[in-house]
Amino acid sequence: IAAVMRAVSLFDSRPDAYLLTLRVLCVVASLSVPYAGFRIAGRHAGPGAAIAAGLLFALSPQAVYFAPVVMTEPLAADIALLAIAIGDGAYGHKRETRDLLLAGTLFGLASALRYQYAPMLGVVALWQHARHLRPFLLVGASGVAVVVLAVGVVDAVTWGMPFQSVWLNFKINLIDGK
Repeated sequence: IAAVMRAVSLFDSRPDAYLLTLRVLCVVASLSVPYAGFRIAGRHAGPGAAIAAGLLFALSPQAVYFAPVVMTEPLAADIALLAIAIGDGAYGHKRETRDLLLAGTLFGLASALRYQYAPMLGVVALWQHARHLRPFLLVGASGVAVVVLAVGVVDAVTWGMPFQSVWLNFKINLIDGK
């Protein structure tokens, strides 16, 4: 988000300019929700179900309301659903390795944006890919690498300790009860 704000400020220093840009990018990211519904339903139930799922997800009140909101929850959900859709269709074609790495990267990015999603995304990744060792390792390794880079390294640079934002949040909320 900061990188987008910085890039926009090179052309226009008004806050309205980067806020509008961020909201448009969030709306674009939210298109992953109907896309994921369309792809998954089409793969498992045919074209009629794909169209119905795509429309349902595109027109749901949550999608319409939260699409332009710049928060980690909707962005992480958008990315997680895209990871699920890509991972679901990764098998049996010549782009399999690329799709598995992309799915893992997106699982990791969604977990890095909203670490509370990580346990459930881990279960989904296991469910999708644990039947075969190589795909599971590709998805898992790329997901863990993104989390280590996006949370571990960034926290080490900005907070002085790897994963400090995660463990300090747990400490304050669960142990200190605040």
